[in-house]
Amino acid sequence: MALVEPVFLLFALVACLVYRSTSRYEKLRPFVLVGLSLFFYSTWNPWYCLPITVTALLDFNTAWLLVRTTNARKRSALLTTDILINLGILAVFKYFNFLHDSTAPFYTLFGRSLPPAPFRVVFMVGISFYTFQSMSYVIDVYRGEQKPARDFMEYFAFVSFFPTLLAGPITRARVLLTQLQQPALALTDEQGSRALMMIARGFIKKLVFADYLSVNLVDRAFELPRMFSSLEILIAVYAFAVQIYCDFSGYSDIAIGTAQLLGFKLPDNFNAPYRSESLVEFWRRWHISFSTWLRDYIFFALPSSRRAKWRLYWNTFITFALGGIWHGASWNFLIWGMMHGFGLAVNHGAEALFPRRGKQQPKHLLWRIGGVLLTFHFVCITWIFFRCDSTQQALDILSGIAQGTTGWVNIPWPVPVMLALAMLAQWLPDQWYQRAESGFAKWPATAQAAALAGVAMLIAWTSHTAVTQFIYFKF
Repeated sequence: MALVEPVFLLFALVACLVYRSTSRYEKLRPFVLVGLSLFFYSTWNPWYCLPITVTALLDFNTAWLLVRTTNARKRSALLTTDILINLGILAVFKYFNFLHDSTAPFYTLFGRSLPPAPFRVVFMVGISFYTFQSMSYVIDVYRGEQKPARDFMEYFAFVSFFPTLLAGPITRARVLLTQLQQPALALTDEQGSRALMMIARGFIKKLVFADYLSVNLVDRAFELPRMFSSLEILIAVYAFAVQIYCDFSGYSDIAIGTAQLLGFKLPDNFNAPYRSESLVEFWRRWHISFSTWLRDYIFFALPSSRRAKWRLYWNTFITFALGGIWHGASWNFLIWGMMHGFGLAVNHGAEALFPRRGKQQPKHLLWRIGGVLLTFHFVCITWIFFRCDSTQQALDILSGIAQGTTGWVNIPWPVPVMLALAMLAQWLPDQWYQRAESGFAKWPATAQAAALAGVAMLIAWTSHTAVTQFIYFKF
């Protein structure tokens, strides 16, 4: 069951009604939410429920052992063991096939062929997200920044929370677990309207923008770059930048809106990232829950020194290289992560070498425009490696762009319109969205229903192809 399927809307409605009607009962509340979440997860594969249960049991008990243990070495050993087991489970389900296939060149050196693997592992949707979410809880308890959950079912409800289970946002225990310990928040007219608007916005981003761009240009240009001119390939790269943003932020909007209908308030995961003036700013706006996770649990955990400033750059590089591998078992993801790590290191180095005086004063307009253009195109270049299945395919895309041909007969007319609208939306003032949400909340229920029906008709009219899977489901 995917979040953009009509059946999910029915499930979400039933889930909201069931959970809200039982949330006042403290003992029953977590059981209901866990039951709803496991049912949702089992629609993908019932066996998925076993590893997530093991992860929850492991981390819940480790957290309590950390609280009851005073010896520093034992606490460190407990945390290390927990992290290794978590990463081991993640590695088996996510990287086993890749690691096995990657040994083929070593066998070739000795004139032998790669023996078949004793088994192939089926990738589990959502495993990266709930593993990182659960690990952050244990680390926070170890650091003394989080109190342990009162009982296992309460913690299991936090780990398996169905709106965020498949592709985040990666929610911290201090945000979600605290709310799980309270009855569901009352749903005011304004909050309900805002949640519905977020869900509708997510559907539009995914089904109208992301899927159309994917099916009608991006997939074709990346699979057969020799059939497209340089200009068409470049437009396809821009289209993928919009596609992945609309796809992932669309999922986040649906997840956050659904959580709000249930009675939970989650932080935003995207904030107009393509208007960033630097790569540092980009990562403060893009996939915020992931970038802050990398910062808090990897970057700050690496050895550092005020005297050796090079460690700042090295730690940044290592953090994002690991972030690239987290996305999947592919050399391209590692290259993508290293490119961002290197770019961020250069960004930090430039700020250190050329400190700007009077940082409270706004930058010159031309400087800001240059920063936005440079950052956006650097991100687009890295997206090429992120999108391609192999390094050779990425090089073919770059080679195709470098040829300089200018035909554009393969570009459907809606594509430039969608790109323009998507980029324009990045620059709309935040107050406009807030006013739209407040205005929508004041509409009569019939008018709201008519507006949402119009959104559904727009989606049905523009979506002439089958719904494509969310990009981040495979991570």
